[in-house]
Amino acid sequence: MKRVILQLDYYLGGQFAGLATGLARGLFASRGLDVSIVAPCPPGAEGAAVVERQRAANETIVGVCEQNSLAADAPLVAFGAMFDRSPLAVARRRGQPLRRVAAHIDSLKLMEAALDGVAVQEVSRVDEAHRKALLVGGEVDGIQCYHTTEPLSWFDSSSAMDVLPICATAPGGIGSLDLGYSQALFATKGADRAVLGAFLDGLFEGWRAAAADPIRAGEEIAALPADDNDAALFGAAGRDALFHGAVAARCAPAALRQAAVGGQIDGTRWASVDAELSRVLGKAPVDVIAVGADEPETVPVGHVVARALRA
Repeated sequence: MKRVILQLDYYLGGQFAGLATGLARGLFASRGLDVSIVAPCPPGAEGAAVVERQRAANETIVGVCEQNSLAADAPLVAFGAMFDRSPLAVARRRGQPLRRVAAHIDSLKLMEAALDGVAVQEVSRVDEAHRKALLVGGEVDGIQCYHTTEPLSWFDSSSAMDVLPICATAPGGIGSLDLGYSQALFATKGADRAVLGAFLDGLFEGWRAAAADPIRAGEEIAALPADDNDAALFGAAGRDALFHGAVAARCAPAALRQAAVGGQIDGTRWASVDAELSRVLGKAPVDVIAVGADEPETVPVGHVVARALRA
């Protein structure tokens, strides 16, 4: 068995449904891989964390983060992505113009660049209640969120908020930039490409299964064994299987669009996004490699989430 360690960029949850399902159903083991996970590192430190772990290990270390966060300040290459575009969004009071938006410190410059003419101020990344209070109380017109996760805990039948995608390539996107791929997968340049390809293959078999039954996927996420304490791995959501299943269902359309191309990255689009992010943010471009994942496939039209593939 070849060991693979995945360095998380955020807490375990529905956005990692393909991983959890792959682990629970032996989809990595069947490909000769022994996959384990480690708790999230600080935002923006994903690349450095992978390089540091790889120097001290014989295993293959894989990292995951947004394309807009991954910079070539270390010997890294991208080899796949879970989602074809960023779920970064703004929650706003319905019908209100955006003049002031609260964002996480690691997204301030990105939000300023993408939202022309909008004032962006820092807000705590972890305090969801505070962010919502800022919006509801009128101190800001919008708050940063990821439309696959946080709105699930914010909205109810009386909510007067809506969610606007920021990525320019998303339907209804209000931003001026294509933010690129989400949950991009990367490793050091010397990593075994056969191992990376097997990992990508198992991951997307997991995503196809998770998309077919998100409720079961939520249960598999909640049942993952943890060497670290639950708070470090799961955050505030803990082992809430229903919440994780709901997030998995919201992530499934983007994951299935990627599954249809074997999880591979379009190198031309990646380079174009990196070039624009380099221009506006000074982001150092990262190279893309092919690792021989599955051939593209067709998702059945009658699939529970197939209708969303066109979104």
